[in-house]
Amino acid sequence: MTGTDLDELVGFKQPDAAVNVELLTLKSDTLTARTIRVKLDEFVPIGPAELKPKAVRGTMPPIRIWVDRFAPTSEAGTTDAPSMAMPIALPTTVVGSLDRMGDVDYFRFEAKAGSELGVSLITSATQAKFDPVLTLLGPDGQVLSERQGF
Repeated sequence: MTGTDLDELVGFKQPDAAVNVELLTLKSDTLTARTIRVKLDEFVPIGPAELKPKAVRGTMPPIRIWVDRFAPTSEAGTTDAPSMAMPIALPTTVVGSLDRMGDVDYFRFEAKAGSELGVSLITSATQAKFDPVLTLLGPDGQVLSERQGF
């Protein structure tokens, strides 16, 4: 974690038994960079969570994190056409952005016939401004499935 006055940090309030936050002491730590270890029970819900730091003198602002079950893969390069689809290995969470109206991103992955695929889109935009369409294409480019407004 990075910030200011991190020499004041003494630990974390544990929100519940399912979340454990440990302040580590490493040689690389500085007044503006400290290392923490977050351990989550398998039943912690996916989504936003807050870590509440304890300071020598009072409180510090909460640290907001995102809980997920899979390792993140950052969108990289141009993915605006099927021929430029970014290869990903499942299971993963793709972290990317849609930066304009009509923006489209393509990702390529391997899956066996009959496999289940879970997709959720998280945005800070209001539903009125964000109307996603998910289209699953086969290797030949044929539409296998399409879903809008989820």
